[in-house]
Amino acid sequence: MGIKYQKNSELSEFIGKERATLELAISSITDHITILPCGTFTPEDIVSTTVGMAMKRYSPTAICKVPNQKIPSATTFWTCINTLEYDELLKNSTELFRDSLHQLLKKGESYTFATDEVDDPFYGKKVTENEDFVVGGKLKKSTCFFYRYIMFSPVQF
Repeated sequence: MGIKYQKNSELSEFIGKERATLELAISSITDHITILPCGTFTPEDIVSTTVGMAMKRYSPTAICKVPNQKIPSATTFWTCINTLEYDELLKNSTELFRDSLHQLLKKGESYTFATDEVDDPFYGKKVTENEDFVVGGKLKKSTCFFYRYIMFSPVQF
């Protein structure tokens, strides 16, 4: 997916606004987040693979099985992703979205948005290091603790 997936535009599934959004996401992420080169793969390769996975809703294992694509193996992908520093992600995430938001959403235009709230089961102990991320709730899948994610996304441009 992403840049390695996009090299031959006639093979590209991502065109028009979708491709422009993909390229903006990749450049914004690589400008704000440090990912170390991994073997023959550049940080841009890893980010484009990750963004492509998100757009196609693929897992690392599934994306590596796409024929005729130079995508790292799932093991290589996870090795590269594990070079990310959580503190850097947390620090730069707001700046990353603020810098690219004005390029995606134009002032004075209306948009349709969707929200999604997800509770992923958490089976560890709630301690000071994770207390901002772990919430309590009704018993579900043998636990009362969850990582809660709330996403707010434009669905129509």
